Amino acid sequence: MTFANGMALSPGRDHLYVAESFAGRVIRIPIDENGNPQEGEPFVEELERVPDGLAFDVADNLYISCYEPSRIYGVSPEGEVHLFIDDPIAHTLCHPTNCAFRGEELFTSNLGRWHITRIEARSEGLPLP
Repeated sequence: MTFANGMALSPGRDHLYVAESFAGRVIRIPIDENGNPQEGEPFVEELERVPDGLAFDVADNLYISCYEPSRIYGVSPEGEVHLFIDDPIAHTLCHPTNCAFRGEELFTSNLGRWHITRIEARSEGLPLP
């Protein structure tokens, strides 16, 4: 892996998703019935620069917070990527690293400043295992 970073367990608990920050991608590692990891495969590639944190909502959409540029992508279960939120001046999102849900709120830590950002996601987050 190329700088493995944020991780999230899939809603079905049958895949581990890992952000490879310096490769600009997220890989998906299948987990067999005994809990053993299998060979990983790319899930999302060619993200702009540095993906960092990962979180799922209850609809199986993956959210990817990017340290640089300061943005969050949303990815459908089929791997379709869309820009969820972008902060080109890195003020509200200032190099977000980890992300996590509380209900329909998505929180990010911001390594470039001193605050946590709360975003109304309008989607229920998946409870952590």
